[in-house]
Amino acid sequence: MKTLLPFPAKAAALLFSCPSTLFAFVLACIIAGLPSFAGTEPQQPLRVGSEIGFLPYVDIDDQGRATGFAVELFEAVASTMDIPIDFHPGRWDTVWQGLKTGKLDALPLVAHMPESEGQVEFTKPHTIGYDSFFVRKGRDPIKFIEQARSLNIIVLRADAAHDALRSRGFDQQLVLVDNLADGFRLLASGQHDALLAPQLQGNQLRHRIGLESIIVPGPLLKEYRREFCFAVRKGNTELRDRLDQGLAIVKANGEYDRLYRKWLGINEIPTFPATYLAWGVSAAVSLLALMGLWTWQLRRQVALRTRELTQANQSAQAERQRLYDVLQALPVYVVLLSKDYRVIFANRFFEQRYGKAQGRPCYKYLFNRNAPCEVCDTFNIFKTGGPLDWRWSGPDGRDYEIHDFPFADTDGSPMIMEVGIDITEVNRARQALSEANASLERRVAERTAELAKAWQEAEHTRDLLQITMDNAPALMSYIDREGRYQRINKNY
Repeated sequence: MKTLLPFPAKAAALLFSCPSTLFAFVLACIIAGLPSFAGTEPQQPLRVGSEIGFLPYVDIDDQGRATGFAVELFEAVASTMDIPIDFHPGRWDTVWQGLKTGKLDALPLVAHMPESEGQVEFTKPHTIGYDSFFVRKGRDPIKFIEQARSLNIIVLRADAAHDALRSRGFDQQLVLVDNLADGFRLLASGQHDALLAPQLQGNQLRHRIGLESIIVPGPLLKEYRREFCFAVRKGNTELRDRLDQGLAIVKANGEYDRLYRKWLGINEIPTFPATYLAWGVSAAVSLLALMGLWTWQLRRQVALRTRELTQANQSAQAERQRLYDVLQALPVYVVLLSKDYRVIFANRFFEQRYGKAQGRPCYKYLFNRNAPCEVCDTFNIFKTGGPLDWRWSGPDGRDYEIHDFPFADTDGSPMIMEVGIDITEVNRARQALSEANASLERRVAERTAELAKAWQEAEHTRDLLQITMDNAPALMSYIDREGRYQRINKNY
C-alpha cells in the first residue's frame, strides 16, 4: 500500500508549541484537503506489482510490504500526479505475467529489452544498470557473453539476463532460479559455472548472505544494458504519459536525487544543529499555508496540461496506428534491420511468408545459419550511406526486387529499411514470353521456307503450261469474262 512518512518527533513538538504556526498549518491542511481545490474525483487505486528479492530496487520488508528504490520512486511519481496506488508484491515471473494479462496495471521496475518490446507500454528510463558474470573465486573472469558459450549459466527466470542469453542461442546450458539468492547459493556450493545478474544487486546479495569470499563479479558487460522503466498494460498510453510527466517533475524537484542517494548512491546524510532544524521547520510551516493556496492552481494547470498532452498523444498514436496499418496492408514486404543483423520490425506480408523473427538475426531467421551470409548487398548501406537497389531470391524460391534505404531509430542509432517487391510472376511471364517469341520465330522461318518452295512449284507449273500451249498445233487463248486476253500461244 502507498504510505506517507510521518514528521520527526522534534519537528512535530516545535510545530504545536506555537499557536500561530499551528493555526497556519491547520488552515493549509484544510485548504489542501477540500475537494474543490483538489479538482479530482475519487479513483480506484492502481494495482501495482512489485518483484521480491531484487534489492536495492524492489523487495519486501519484514511486514511483507513493497520497498526499494523503484517502489519509493513510483510512490513519489504517483503522489505528484494524484494517482492512488496499491502494491501487490510477488515473484518476478508472476507479476510480469500479471501485467501482460491485465491482472495488474503497472510495474515499477522493468528492463526495456528488445525481447519485451510490444508486450507492454514503457515509460522513459528512470535508471540504467549493467550486468556481470559472477564466478567462484580463482576462476578467470568472463568479460563478454560469447566467452560463456560452453558454460552452464545460472539466471533468474524470465529476467532480462534470461532473455539476453536465450536470444543469443543459450538454451541448453541455462539453469533457471526463482530468486537471485538461491542462484548465488548454488554457485557458491560448486554447482554450475557462472551466474549472470545485475552487478549492483549481485554485490549487495554477496554481502548480505556472506559469500563475498567465495564469489566475485566480472567486468560490466557491454553487449546490453538494463534501461529500467515503469511499465503499464499494453495500450494504456494515457497512464504511461502521466507517469512520464510525473517522473519529469520528481527529477526536477530533487526527490529523485534524494531517493537515488538513499538506495543506490553513497548514503551520506548531512547533520545540522538543532537550531537550524527548528528554523527550517518554522519556515516550512509558515510557507505551508501559502503553498496550499497555490497548490490548487498548480493542480488545475497540471490537469489542463495533462488533458492537452493526452490529446496530443492520442493524435500521435492515431497517426502511428494509421502508418502501422498502411505498412501491414502493403502487398510488398517492409522490414527494419539493425546493425547486428536483427529484424526489428517486419510487416504482415513478410511474416506470413517467413514467420516471426523473435529476436533472431536475419541469417538465422531466414536461412538457419550461424553466421552472416557471405554475399549480401543490404548491409553495404552502413558503408555507403546511400540507397541501394538489387535482386534477391528468398528461401521459398520467390524472386524480389529489393530497395534498401538508410534509416535512423528513435534514439538515432543507424538502421536499414528494406522494401521487397515480389517479381516472381513477372519473371515467369517474361520467360514464357521469351519462349513464345522463339517458337513464333521458328514457325515463321518454317512457313517462309514452305512459301518459297510453293512459289517455285507455281513458277514451274506456269512455265510447263506455257510450253504445252506453244507446242500445240491449234490456236489457244484464255479470255476473261470482260473479253480481255489473258494468255495466247505462238500459233495464235
